[in-house]
Amino acid sequence: MEIKKPQKIAETADSEIASAGVSSLGERLRRYRTVKTDSETGLSATQLAEKVNELYGEKSITRSVIANIENGRGADVSFERIVQLAHALNVSPVALIVDCEQPWFSDANPVFAGLLNYQIYYRMLVNLSLPHYGGRMDNASSVLWNFAQYNLSIANALDAVKRYEKIVKGPDGSEREPVDDDDALYLAEENAGTESGATLALDDVRTYRDFLKGLHVVIPESEARHIRELENRVALIVTISRQKGVVTEEQAQRYESKYGLKRSNGASTF
Repeated sequence: MEIKKPQKIAETADSEIASAGVSSLGERLRRYRTVKTDSETGLSATQLAEKVNELYGEKSITRSVIANIENGRGADVSFERIVQLAHALNVSPVALIVDCEQPWFSDANPVFAGLLNYQIYYRMLVNLSLPHYGGRMDNASSVLWNFAQYNLSIANALDAVKRYEKIVKGPDGSEREPVDDDDALYLAEENAGTESGATLALDDVRTYRDFLKGLHVVIPESEARHIRELENRVALIVTISRQKGVVTEEQAQRYESKYGLKRSNGASTF
């Protein structure tokens, strides 16, 4: 694998990611070499070289080779070398090949043809929960798990919004009668269950987004915009529910307050 200096990602990418650049193989190697775990305080380049040599034979690698990889100097890094380093570090080789901790980044290596990191490791069918990597992969594992939950919650929220748009409008276009249930937007039980409630699904999206932020994942503006659009659609559901008498003014205000929704000024039809 060719050693690449961090580069700017594609022109179509978000500015905050582009300005941050993307991580190189060398930077990822240094990240996992120096990370502190419950059992270790990080490894020096010399210590890492010694571990590789213990596993694969004397003179398999030297400290200077590791330094050259980390600093982006030298020739291509072979897949064999990547596997050796990953084995010695007790991390997945995928974590060195692609930045598992920044799913929305585009990898620096041109071999991936502009794919985003999550697209790359999905293609590799990576499962960072098995085997256990002794602590170094904890953050990457958390990122990948929360990223998967984030995407699932986005899908659930979109599905719920579509369901509720039909429910609020009514199958025959007729207006619905007001309901007394405390969760007034849980209408038509045959069409919407607890797991697909629009407001709760939106809450899940925000929750996993915040988890990702807490793990230092860069959230691109396109994703922030996606969430705002989702919030607007849920707010519109509440507005039209109010207009059609599906929920009372008090119920609508409670939803807007509980879920931080801005009152929509949208049209009264979908």
